Amino acid sequence: MMSVTGILMMAAISLSVGCSNKSIDTKASVIISKQSKIMIPFLQKNGLFRYVDEDLKPVIDKEFFLASKFSPKGYAFVYDKDFRQGIIDVKGNFIRDFSDKTYEAYDLGTLTFIEESREYEKKLPVWKWDWNIMGSGIDKTATFSEVTISVLQTGQKIASKTTNKDEYEEGISLDVSPLDDSHFVMNEKLYEIKGNKVKEIADKIYFTFTDDRVLVSEKNGNALFYSFDGKLKNTKELKPVKEISIQANGKTIVLDSLNETRYRQRPANATLLKDIKTNEIFPYPNFDKAFPTTFSNLSDGQVSFLDKVTLISSVNKTPYFILGTFNYDKWKYDYKYVDAKGNFLPSIQAPDFFILGNVGEILWPESDQIISPAFIEEGYQVKKIKKVYGQDSLFFVQIEKNNVAKKGLWNSKKQQWIIPAEFDDIGILDEQNLIVSLRMEKEGGYYLYDARNRKRITHKTYKSIFADGLITNRTGPSKEEKYYIDIFTGKEFKE
Repeated sequence: MMSVTGILMMAAISLSVGCSNKSIDTKASVIISKQSKIMIPFLQKNGLFRYVDEDLKPVIDKEFFLASKFSPKGYAFVYDKDFRQGIIDVKGNFIRDFSDKTYEAYDLGTLTFIEESREYEKKLPVWKWDWNIMGSGIDKTATFSEVTISVLQTGQKIASKTTNKDEYEEGISLDVSPLDDSHFVMNEKLYEIKGNKVKEIADKIYFTFTDDRVLVSEKNGNALFYSFDGKLKNTKELKPVKEISIQANGKTIVLDSLNETRYRQRPANATLLKDIKTNEIFPYPNFDKAFPTTFSNLSDGQVSFLDKVTLISSVNKTPYFILGTFNYDKWKYDYKYVDAKGNFLPSIQAPDFFILGNVGEILWPESDQIISPAFIEEGYQVKKIKKVYGQDSLFFVQIEKNNVAKKGLWNSKKQQWIIPAEFDDIGILDEQNLIVSLRMEKEGGYYLYDARNRKRITHKTYKSIFADGLITNRTGPSKEEKYYIDIFTGKEFKE
């Protein structure tokens, strides 16, 4: 199941688009106390972690091989010396004992969903043995994956599934697309939260537009669109198509290579759909308006452009469409714009809309619409631009010269470098406060930097720095240690 959060879907040189059990297990239920004070995983001289308060005084009388910070709902993941995982509450009581299972968590509203998974080998019946004729033996076992998703606070089991990994069976995961605090989509099912109970209210939900609260299901090979306001309401039924016919100055043009993708498409995540009643064509990403199929009073150049179009994208919440033809000499798209009436436009205003490539790089708008070449170091060219999540006008810009790449952080609104393009890598640790990690050279380490105030936080460097403050540090040729730091001050929590 895929979700779109409003401003984009993905297109590229090849486009990128991607048994329920509700019983209550009372033995597994637990009441979690919310964290009321600072509790920090502190690395001791003996190499074990203990939770301490802001004065570095122990608050839990247990030691762990590795420990996470506590969530706002008052639980933390801990590990023993065999790297078995467990979950504890703020008093140090085990919610889940150490085991060979791995855990993931997702907080929604007042509840926490927990995914428990484990892999194991299982002997197969003789008729399922893999008789390796060209090899030296017979595979009599297979690797199975067992996944259970439940509510941490109550123990309610939401879903469970066991799959044979060797046969690439589709499993389940904690892939939650929230619509609001009471409704979410997970594993192609729509759920409702009432009190502390979770109830499945619809299935076969293959795609969600979370900003617009639109869900997409399938029927007879078609995509069914539903609006959602607490209840599902069918709005339209659309059929996937791979080609369309348009009229340009009376000439019929068949476009048969539109929005192609290297990934398998199903009706719910197709990039071009046709209304089965009106025959209107609706392009991705949000399929919010019909594409014009009749164009008049065109120049010869415009007709020639239409004849080579391979990309059509509908710009959300506007009357505009973006058309692309691929320029093989420059290995990028050339773009033109039309409105819903078929008029060609010299430009459009769509500041919050982006077309992305397979690895998240921005294909549209083109680089010079985000950063002027005047701000690029002489001899260098813009190689790749990515948007900073949660920020309207901040972009990672990668420039390149003679296969040497450097990265910087660019503010398109202020038209200035927040971080000059001088670094090998930049990581955003706190989007709101613009705390970042910087690495000058590929074999070097990262240091903390306050990009908003343009101030270096740490002079010490680390092998890696994560958003929660966990760092890895080299202690020898093949040794490293992990501990936590305060990403705002650089304070280290270790003896």
